Amino acid sequence: MLLATAGCSVNKFAINKLGDALANPGTTWAADDDPELIQSAAPFSLKLIESLLESSPRHEGLLLAAASGFTQYSYAFVQQRADFVELVLIIGSEAEAHGESIELAKQGRQKSKKPHE
Repeated sequence: MLLATAGCSVNKFAINKLGDALANPGTTWAADDDPELIQSAAPFSLKLIESLLESSPRHEGLLLAAASGFTQYSYAFVQQRADFVELVLIIGSEAEAHGESIELAKQGRQKSKKPHE
């Protein structure tokens, strides 16, 4: 019985230490200049934090890291993408309402890139 309790205590200690490390990522994520890499890696990190929270649900650092991580991920990679798509749809529907098409808009942009003759 004592051995089982000691094993559980060691497990809890390891989870809390890992939680401490994940809760203080420093500037690694913010300093990275590859947003696609961050977008791909963030879900793994968030799921890892979630799984550690199952074992240590009151770990303040993990709770903060989860709340912060999900908020930042949803804003940077979900909300901004949704806003962009919505804007494209609005512009497209307004262009169609005025008898224009997105293709005409693209052609106009291409023409504006050429030097005036």
